[in-house]
Amino acid sequence: MSDSKLIFDLLGEDNRDIVKSYLTSIMAEKAHSQINQRKVQLKEEAAEPQEMTPEQEEMEAEMGEIDLALAQKNLELIDTQADAMRPKGELFLRTFPYKDKIVTLKKVGSGVSAPVVVYVDDGKGPQKLDTFMTPEQAERETKKILKLQAKQQKRLAKEAEMQEEFEAVEATVESLKNSDENGIVLVHEDATVSFLDYVEVNDLLEIHSRLNKKNKDNFEDKLSKSQESASDMLHYFQERIKRDIL
Repeated sequence: MSDSKLIFDLLGEDNRDIVKSYLTSIMAEKAHSQINQRKVQLKEEAAEPQEMTPEQEEMEAEMGEIDLALAQKNLELIDTQADAMRPKGELFLRTFPYKDKIVTLKKVGSGVSAPVVVYVDDGKGPQKLDTFMTPEQAERETKKILKLQAKQQKRLAKEAEMQEEFEAVEATVESLKNSDENGIVLVHEDATVSFLDYVEVNDLLEIHSRLNKKNKDNFEDKLSKSQESASDMLHYFQERIKRDIL
């Protein structure tokens, strides 16, 4: 019996609820079938490769060549940077200016505990300064060293200037006593030279006056020996005078 004749028979028997349920079932079955057919069709379309036009194929080929050229260029740049920034296994960290110099930090190796080497360029090319444990320590200690070097250079320049202006005399206590408010230029036994200003001369004479005979002899030996020993002695006793223990 066909679906149509069954429906008419049911209607003739006034079975409307049954007819309604039957029609709903038929419609649901057909909808489900159509959905399944569409799924199969979509899978087939996805599996089939889409053909490109000649223009699309040409553009695709050109883009591929461009991508390849860019990738090759990037590799060349990376190699160039590696040669410049990582000589002898050193990895570039950072650079910064300080005291008219350019400071560069480089890590020796790639490990977590790899040391850091410092290079300083004062306009004549980078020169190795020292090696430290961490980047933080390297930056901190480098600034201390460069600050001290700048102070020493300033002092040496001042000493050279004063040596030209004043006649250098032998580094003795007697020479200190004969100096004036302009200071004095001393020549030590090792041929090094010291410039002492008025305050430093008075400090040395004050220190000398407080010492006993034995320590006065040691004082005079250090004063005459070298610029370094005289300077160390002056700083040592200045600290003791400040703390009032001399």
